[in-house]
Amino acid sequence: MTLTPVRYFALFVLIFCTNACKQSGSDSSRSADAGLLDSREIPIFGFKSQSFEAVSAADVGCDAEAPDVFFTFKEGFDVDNAYMLLLASLTTEQDIEVAKSQFEAWGFERVDVWEHSLLGMRAYVAEHETFVLVAYRGTSNPTEYLSNAMFTTTEADFVNDTEEQASTSKAHLGFWGVHKNSRLEMHNLIAQRGGLEKPVLFAGHSRGGALATLQAAYFAERGGEIASIYTFAQPRLGNTPLSSALNELLGDRYFRMDYEHDVTPRVPPSKDMATPLYNEGYIPSWLADTVEKLDYAHDPGELYLLSEAGYLELDTDGYSSQLDFWRRLFLAFPNPILSLPDLVKYFPSNHNPRVYICNLARGM
Repeated sequence: MTLTPVRYFALFVLIFCTNACKQSGSDSSRSADAGLLDSREIPIFGFKSQSFEAVSAADVGCDAEAPDVFFTFKEGFDVDNAYMLLLASLTTEQDIEVAKSQFEAWGFERVDVWEHSLLGMRAYVAEHETFVLVAYRGTSNPTEYLSNAMFTTTEADFVNDTEEQASTSKAHLGFWGVHKNSRLEMHNLIAQRGGLEKPVLFAGHSRGGALATLQAAYFAERGGEIASIYTFAQPRLGNTPLSSALNELLGDRYFRMDYEHDVTPRVPPSKDMATPLYNEGYIPSWLADTVEKLDYAHDPGELYLLSEAGYLELDTDGYSSQLDFWRRLFLAFPNPILSLPDLVKYFPSNHNPRVYICNLARGM
């Protein structure tokens, strides 16, 4: 079987539609709550607060109470830090002035925004007394939907690549194109905001997590001190050599969080999903062939699975959990194309960052 234009187009339509429909739920909630975060007292970095509602019940039907959190630098994964950086990721989806006011309320002294409408990217670089935060916005407009659906791969260049990695590292075409055309300006902005003198944290939800990871690697290559990278619902980045290169650059400072019902972190499917899903009758041979040719690998870093009950589990075997997810999805939606109306209802409620916040708060 070969990856013909017709088969590529069919997969393109499927991934584009799932990207568009899952994000549409988040977009509508943003427009309805443009001032959601700035209208409430919220935790300030380094302080505690008991008055912040993590998520409005009207947003996602959340019944969780907001936890007390205390932000501090710690080695390894820290659930308080994850919660705060998830809030920061949600903040990037607000209007710029609302978001800047929110970061200032958190105690950041200077907040800069780097935005490029043609590339489809917005990121905030916020300087605190003891660290710098770099937070990327997730998908929010048609340009970014199209970029997300550009899931073929392209050559990815890293300064510290081995000769083998330099010739074989491949990254998601859409994400890499945005990163390559913004990375130098972002690096300079981070440096201007104290990033070469203070530790830097990177964070992002969905597409924002992918771009945050690539920028963190670029920053690390140039001697920057990374405190940690936290991403939420991050899609896959590329093939095995790319994953190895990122692992060498980011190591044990890279933490990913995926909600158990969210499809976005599982797309595109990794190459090792093709054979079992085909053999078990879940996908046709052309789709299995396409997944193999795309050649996506499991991303590096520590992966934490978030359950609906708020439990966090370190996933040391990404293969089994991913295969189980696809089995459940195809059993629920045997024909993804014909099931699009149902998928439109399913995806937004499981990808929205407020759902992540609510479920994480439920378990804290």
